[in-house]
Amino acid sequence: MKQLCIIRHAKTEVQQQGQLDFDRKLAKRAYDDAPEMAHLLKEKKISPDLILSSPAMRAINTAHIFAEKLHYPEHKIEQNSLIYNAPVGTLLRVVQGISDEYKTVFLIGHNPGMTLLANLLCLPPIMHIPTSGVVCIDMGTKHWSHAKALCGKQEFFIYPH
Repeated sequence: MKQLCIIRHAKTEVQQQGQLDFDRKLAKRAYDDAPEMAHLLKEKKISPDLILSSPAMRAINTAHIFAEKLHYPEHKIEQNSLIYNAPVGTLLRVVQGISDEYKTVFLIGHNPGMTLLANLLCLPPIMHIPTSGVVCIDMGTKHWSHAKALCGKQEFFIYPH
């Protein structure tokens, strides 16, 4: 069975005047929260076969933190521009397009899309995935292309406190 860990990027600095949203940097707190979540995943013996990230600075930097803590080769992080601020339908198509060679995939992106995707794929509903939050889903299928509404089962939902 396939396993999807939906991860919202870590906490960001306030957007500066004239700064593009795409270029927002991680806040100091991110460097505590994201490693903490990666550590909890490691304790649960969950490691990615693929890390798929939005190319926005805050998402890709979060991906690098998870990769480092989970000993995933950082050069193998895949960036997909479709993830950046994507609607839920686009995110579902990204998931459906994942190669079946990967069993456990970390998808790192942005709200509201990450929360909406988690709610599309499984129950119970989540009101809001906070920064560095992780929703891990047993997808209930052997093929990523078969991902659809309510196909999965939420294994856990963790976030920094």
